[in-house]
Amino acid sequence: MFVAYFLDFTIIGKYPRIVFFALCAITLASGLFTEEIQATSTIYLLLLFPTAFVGFVYKMRNEGYSGLILCGAAFIIPAYLAVLDPIVPSLTVPFLICTACLMILTAAVEKDWFNVRKLFAILIMYISAAVVLSTSFIMTMGEGKVLKRMQEHYFSYLFTAFGRNSTRGREMLNSVLDPTGVEYIRTTIQQFLSHSRFIGEGLPMSDYGGYPASQLLAANTDFLLTYMIYRLGWIVLIGIIAIFTAFIIRAVLLCKKQKGVLGLLVSIAIISTFAVQLMSYIAFNLGFLLFSPVSLPLISHGGRALVTNMFLIGFLLSVFRTGNLVTDKAGGIGGKIKPLNIIR
Repeated sequence: MFVAYFLDFTIIGKYPRIVFFALCAITLASGLFTEEIQATSTIYLLLLFPTAFVGFVYKMRNEGYSGLILCGAAFIIPAYLAVLDPIVPSLTVPFLICTACLMILTAAVEKDWFNVRKLFAILIMYISAAVVLSTSFIMTMGEGKVLKRMQEHYFSYLFTAFGRNSTRGREMLNSVLDPTGVEYIRTTIQQFLSHSRFIGEGLPMSDYGGYPASQLLAANTDFLLTYMIYRLGWIVLIGIIAIFTAFIIRAVLLCKKQKGVLGLLVSIAIISTFAVQLMSYIAFNLGFLLFSPVSLPLISHGGRALVTNMFLIGFLLSVFRTGNLVTDKAGGIGGKIKPLNIIR
């Protein structure tokens, strides 16, 4: 975070193609040459794409519809990298990338930085995003069995990660192979939540297979929030939502104060990345299994997730610290960035 805090964020605007395609190459290499169980680093590399995408938008402003189309083509690349990687949760990361990039483009269009008809441009963007996400469903799921296929893939990964010989693992695999077994995780979550109290450890669950809460698979990562609610009470969920809501609101207020184009867009990219991570994680831990979780920012166990999110926070703070010192302009083709020469 400290390294990102002192970085010159204008490098994204000065070298957008180098930054974007270098990140594409690293992500592709990570997916191709890393062993399956360790390849989750690809997920967290993909979280950096909305921020890298800002450079394209910044360079293409005032280019009209052609610039808008090129920006749309640019954000399709990481969305399909996420779809093609077998380790990435099937729809979560493409949804995150599309949402963040749409917010960036919407802000740019609303500010009239593309010199296009706003309503028509927004219509083009959202229809294109819907097509990308629909194609993601078709490519990854097939035959219309969206939720079932996603859960089977996710459960199989958990089974491999946590061992074939564990009792919990065998029961989980049987649930996956059984046509009705896709309800396994949802049922487990409902059991934990229904036995939870407002404050303090939840009621005993001896009537549910004899498994204590400590046996919940991935209790320190994907199901950390469910486990914390059971062990400490619903007050944990309320506290986490309150803290992250305050963080996001404060970040949005500071974002609105940005006078430069680049600083505003980078802020939107990072804030939206955090917001989608948070919402998808909370929804999954409450039993809404449409999207698999990525991480609970700064709380979930995992070095890659922590490093990625800390880097994004540091980069966001860098924008808030020096964004108003950067000279750029929304109007005028070829507007230049005045780099920061002094770190204060």
